[in-house]
Amino acid sequence: MYQKGIYSIMKKNNLLRVGILVAVVVSSIIFLIPTFNYYSKTPELQQEFRNENPHLFKRILNLGLDLQGGMRLVLEVQKQSDDDRDILDRAYAIIENRVNELGLAEPTIQKQGNDRLIVELPGLTDVQTAKEIIGTTAQLEFKMLRDPAQLRKAIGIIENVVAGRQTRDESAPEDEQQQNAEDEELQRMLQDRIGVFDEEEIEVADAEAEAEDTRVTFEGLLIGMGEQIVVRSEDIPRINQMLARDDVRQALNRAGLAGNQFLWSHDVIRDNNREHRTLYYVRRTPEMTGEIIRDARASIDQSGMRAGSALVSLEMNAQGARRFASVTAGNVNNFMAIVLDNTVYSAPRINERISGGRAQITGRFTLEEANQLAIILRAGALPAPVEIIEERVVGPSLGQDAIQKGVLAGLVGGVLVVLFMLIYYKLSGFIALIALVINVLIVLAVMAGFGATLTLPGIAGLILLIGMAVDANVIIFERIREELSLGKTARSAIDSGYSSAFVTIMDANLTTLITASILLGYGSGPIRGFAITLIFGIIASLFTALFVSRVIMDLFFQKRAKVSI
Repeated sequence: MYQKGIYSIMKKNNLLRVGILVAVVVSSIIFLIPTFNYYSKTPELQQEFRNENPHLFKRILNLGLDLQGGMRLVLEVQKQSDDDRDILDRAYAIIENRVNELGLAEPTIQKQGNDRLIVELPGLTDVQTAKEIIGTTAQLEFKMLRDPAQLRKAIGIIENVVAGRQTRDESAPEDEQQQNAEDEELQRMLQDRIGVFDEEEIEVADAEAEAEDTRVTFEGLLIGMGEQIVVRSEDIPRINQMLARDDVRQALNRAGLAGNQFLWSHDVIRDNNREHRTLYYVRRTPEMTGEIIRDARASIDQSGMRAGSALVSLEMNAQGARRFASVTAGNVNNFMAIVLDNTVYSAPRINERISGGRAQITGRFTLEEANQLAIILRAGALPAPVEIIEERVVGPSLGQDAIQKGVLAGLVGGVLVVLFMLIYYKLSGFIALIALVINVLIVLAVMAGFGATLTLPGIAGLILLIGMAVDANVIIFERIREELSLGKTARSAIDSGYSSAFVTIMDANLTTLITASILLGYGSGPIRGFAITLIFGIIASLFTALFVSRVIMDLFFQKRAKVSI
């Protein structure tokens, strides 16, 4: 009776452990499906797939500069005086903004020392354009947002063009009642989309959009949020395509709107697991440029109704103070966009005329965000010339050659390991190989889930992991052999083998994990790629050696008198 109870508990435990193992394997395969789908396509289809899935690179295993080719730049920031302590931060903010606009997979920017930036651009093809974009001086501008009537007018014109409807000459006289009716209709359209993002409303809106028409309309991609308009991140490429159309630009010009432009926000709004960016409609000609700013600092408001919230304090030069007072006096209750390289970083409302050359920007941002905005503003006040002192271009053929050699090395090492384990450890060796495959699968799936980048040193890390994973199983198997030589049963020998090998395996892997963490913290470029792969691999190796192989061993040998080892 007692033995039956113990067996029943063991059986239930086995079922639970098998269930966990199956869940892990299935989850790993699911995480890797987008990666397989992407890399199985031709380069042309990959580009199309990227356009349709803006967040693709956050869900797949990306290839580093050394594997898919690209460009590596070392930039030196030219300090103008010893007081430019934060000039590297300003340059970093500028370069990061520009690199993000290139639309590359996993670009990396790292600070080196006090005056250098390392920029890696995997997959880059237009090298000269990238150098021009990155190397030019930052352009900080202050632009007024257009009034809601002009925004509604522009949306209506674009919608007509995109939908293929006849557009009239907007500059010609028209019936005032008809114009008012159209304005009211467009206003109702925007108001319908205004409000807090609600998952239910979004699903209903999506369903209605699909039911109305398979053709995407301009208005259908816009969502009202307060006095602004936001767009889901996945819809941004389609909006950009519509705004870039020649017929759209011509229609806006005929309507007298050539002096305005649409700009995207830098910050992303996250709600209900969706990402949105604000689409601003601003006057093309700036009211002021960053030259007027003498200093900008972030701080915490100590008094008033906004006590405890973050703000940015501005100090302007004499010319800027006069200009700022004039602009703010004429635009009370309007919004002014702070624009760096055609990206809106903030759009505060002007509450009153601001004189004296000092102003404050308040909003719903954290101290970290306020510090970032202050860096952007100071970048405009003191442009940091950047010189490209080192340039390295890796061609796609070299990257492909590296992949082939890395795969070949992995295959050769893998075959040797397979032969050794099967010949020396027999059926137990086969079980270790199953655990090894699951180990590699888990590592790749975790890296894909985090949108990590696989580099050539990363492949070397994977090959090293194969040896480490096999080593753990060798330690376990040798302990099981020792227990069997003492005359223990198969079940008892397996239990004792795993139990006695546990401490040794943990010690060996933890010391390696600490070393990999140090490499990740202090290394750069290829070293970091190696460290990331190694860290993920060590964790997966511990799981597969101590859990996965144990589950499989129990399934194979729990009812057998002998262990094939």
